[in-house]
Amino acid sequence: MGILNRLSSAVVLLVLGACGSSAPTAPTPDFTGTWKGTFSLPSENPGSFTLELVQSGLSVTGSARITQNQFTDVPGTWTATLATPGSSTTMEFVLTYAFSDPTCFGQFKGTLNASSAVIDGAFTGENCVRTFGGTLHAERTATLQ
Repeated sequence: MGILNRLSSAVVLLVLGACGSSAPTAPTPDFTGTWKGTFSLPSENPGSFTLELVQSGLSVTGSARITQNQFTDVPGTWTATLATPGSSTTMEFVLTYAFSDPTCFGQFKGTLNASSAVIDGAFTGENCVRTFGGTLHAERTATLQ
């Protein structure tokens, strides 16, 4: 009986060890690549942007280029975290940028619906002049290796 109890205890420990905490895995979509999109703000001309993104686990980071009205190729930085509630993927993001002389800093932020081909949803933002809100839509144009 002593050996049987020890074997049972060893099996339980092995099963519990296998169920232990493990690092989160990345969602199925991989967002690494080039993305091109547009954004819309009420009562304003639409803008466009290009993203060069790299994914590592649940983190998606990269560079951005934003164009709207007289501001063209404004450099920016994209930082996002992925989540997979249910069968969908969402991306909580912040896009920071700086433009003009003197320098005006700004950001877009929000939670977007995301798939391996499309990122879209609503955002809020602010810069040195005002606050704003709108929607954006981007599609993958190339996959980086």
